[in-house]
Amino acid sequence: MENEKLLIFDIFAPFAHFRVPYTTTSPITYPIPTKTAVAGIVSSIIGIDKDEYINFFNTDNFKIGIRIINPIKIVHICENFLNVKNVSFFSRWKKGEKPRTQIKVEFLKNVSYRLYIWHSDKTIYKNLMENLLNHQSYYTLCLGLSECIANFEYRGEYFIKQKQTKENPVDIHSVIPIVNINKDSLVLDGNISRCLKVHIPAELSKERELLKTEEILIERDGREIKLKNVIFFECNNENIFLF
Repeated sequence: MENEKLLIFDIFAPFAHFRVPYTTTSPITYPIPTKTAVAGIVSSIIGIDKDEYINFFNTDNFKIGIRIINPIKIVHICENFLNVKNVSFFSRWKKGEKPRTQIKVEFLKNVSYRLYIWHSDKTIYKNLMENLLNHQSYYTLCLGLSECIANFEYRGEYFIKQKQTKENPVDIHSVIPIVNINKDSLVLDGNISRCLKVHIPAELSKERELLKTEEILIERDGREIKLKNVIFFECNNENIFLF
């Protein structure tokens, strides 16, 4: 991807929820948007329907980077869920039955992420850049759930340059795909205790079956992570990884 261009924009909201699919009673959230969620964000901006956008985003034609801007903060909010198992729309509740149940839902609070977007389809890329420049979104922009309405700010279009560091550590500003590093890459410092490994969805089939996942290393407060012996990209004076 040497000498390719990326679109960079920040996306932020009071709340976000990127649901972990294998949870049941109490929904929990990933700390960062998944790659499939970012595909949905791009589709909302340029106007690809939610039932169709999976067809336009796969591992080969779509690459992203994510930088955590605000520290990851988690809150739990009780939501009322309607019990629809034992009643139809026009029927009444039986005596003694409860029509609603309260479930604790995990939300991210005061979130802000910087997204780095590359797409091989020039039409999609151009439409995204135009809408970002004009601060327009075809659909209402949300972070995971429809209640989590978001805003965005365009940062620009920049060339990326591939670089390599050996024994001299470099600060990485984005989240890091585990596949791009080894056990000797991490430089231990005060930030390492705030690092988490997150397993996120990366690609879905047209039938929305999971095709690929990624293990991602993040720093909860959005601070840089020092690495050595890695290949990375430089873009707008930021050192990032794409996946």
